[in-house]
Amino acid sequence: MKAYQVKITVKGSHPPIWRRCIIPAGITFSQLAVLFNEIMGWKGYHLFAFQFHDLGICVEEIDEDYADMDYDLEEATETLIDPYMEQVKWFTYCYDFGDDWEHRIDIESVITDCEYTHPVVLKAKGACPFEDCGGIGGYYDFLEAICDPENAEHEGICGWAEATGYMEDGEYDPAYYDIKGINEMLESCFQVRFVKKADESDANTLYEKLLMRESAGTFDAVQKDLSETRREADLEEWRALYEAAMRLKEIEPWETFWDMDLITLEGEWEDEVYVSILGKGGDCYGISVYEGLDGLNDFMMLTLAERMNISSEYAMFSQNNLTCYWGNRDELTKAQWQTIKDLGYKFRGKNQWLYFMSYRKGYFPYNMDQAEVLRMTGYLRMLADAVEYYRTNEMKVDFEHGKTFFYSCDKEGGTAEERPLPFTGCRFPVLTLTDGELIGELRASEKCGAVLEADIVYTGAAVMDEEYERPANPCLCLVADAYSEMMLKADMTGPEEDAGVKLADAMIDFIFRFGAPKEIRVSNVIVEAILEQICREAGIRLKRVKKLKAIEEFKQGMKRLGY
Repeated sequence: MKAYQVKITVKGSHPPIWRRCIIPAGITFSQLAVLFNEIMGWKGYHLFAFQFHDLGICVEEIDEDYADMDYDLEEATETLIDPYMEQVKWFTYCYDFGDDWEHRIDIESVITDCEYTHPVVLKAKGACPFEDCGGIGGYYDFLEAICDPENAEHEGICGWAEATGYMEDGEYDPAYYDIKGINEMLESCFQVRFVKKADESDANTLYEKLLMRESAGTFDAVQKDLSETRREADLEEWRALYEAAMRLKEIEPWETFWDMDLITLEGEWEDEVYVSILGKGGDCYGISVYEGLDGLNDFMMLTLAERMNISSEYAMFSQNNLTCYWGNRDELTKAQWQTIKDLGYKFRGKNQWLYFMSYRKGYFPYNMDQAEVLRMTGYLRMLADAVEYYRTNEMKVDFEHGKTFFYSCDKEGGTAEERPLPFTGCRFPVLTLTDGELIGELRASEKCGAVLEADIVYTGAAVMDEEYERPANPCLCLVADAYSEMMLKADMTGPEEDAGVKLADAMIDFIFRFGAPKEIRVSNVIVEAILEQICREAGIRLKRVKKLKAIEEFKQGMKRLGY
């Protein structure tokens, strides 16, 4: 199932009271409130709200007599958590508007293929504070009274705590949290059941169902069946795409543009697209379209791969683009050949067979789906107009110095100009640690004399799974001992998982088990950026080298085995 890993921290608590847990995707905010209350230890009979400060939105079970003037309100029973969980890094969960308990919710990761079928608490610290004790300040006053027999309120508060179930036999441990018992309850009562329509019950109704076991221990979640999401283009849609591409072939844009001469197209679609034309050298002919700034970054990675010391395989399989080729008959898949046959086209000769491919990061190139066919048709039609405009107006663009031929078209017609590209380098993510406790543990970690190598590589092995609409090409997150050349870790990631996070987790696991190594060697800036903060906090030397001997030997062994 799809899920989110979050960390819940009670604001103002010292030492921090927190829970790290996995929450299923596809649930409403009312369901989320019930889960948070059960995981924290709240009894759930107070009102709640979720505040997204960056978005100016508050999600709650709306009372028509009350309006929060600081936020736009959304109804918790009707609003799914997914769009919010995937566009912010943190938000606030408010419980009990009298005591005003505020929790900071950090969204640590999105898990596309979670191994659990129910919510899970991974780690926790601190007991849940008392209900109706006056908030965080009142809770610490209560603890002070409980721990001090001389306190004037000791007897009364202890009696209250006994009566409400917070104390047993005169004992209360503010550090105790029954993680085993909570997880058993979550497994028993909150087994995720995939549905097409959300459970729009309010929190009170959800608690009643929980109490009466009306839901038989299930918890409804709206999650997409990936097998239903792919739609194939019909024959006429394919015909329109082939006609657009054949028009381009007639005007031979590769006679004018080199593959590094990027053409920018602005049309009715959401983002600008960047087009690279292949064939100036005469070896092969094609058109590659990169959508948006992320697509431009993929193009830059591909062109700068050698300078960044990234393998061509890694750069290619990290691409997101749409491409058409004029290739040879033996390059076509059965589906591509069948489409050509059904359309009645007859191609003959070398570099004459027209076919289309969709590149998506973490997957093998695959046949375009309906949406991609329709988009590519629009792109190629506009590209043909752009090429003719460029030639007719005898335009000159300084492509070699970071400029692009920018072509825009609307109902009034096409216009064009030379513009600078938004950027000419490759941007890559930097992994940032935000968990203060983890950072502290890294700083205090023991040291060892190991020298490690670390890298991320694609397996090159097609994985067919009903969860994916196309063959996946999993990544391996590799950690090796540089001296013994022994492979210590080879963790595989799915196409929708973050391989950088997986590699970081593997390195942190090594540090906590064996101590911080003396040195970690990497071969490129992408892996260097993933491990930089971990190494800095743990006092590890991070060294970029041209070649990772142990990992290269492992990769060669994989090739010998046919991967």
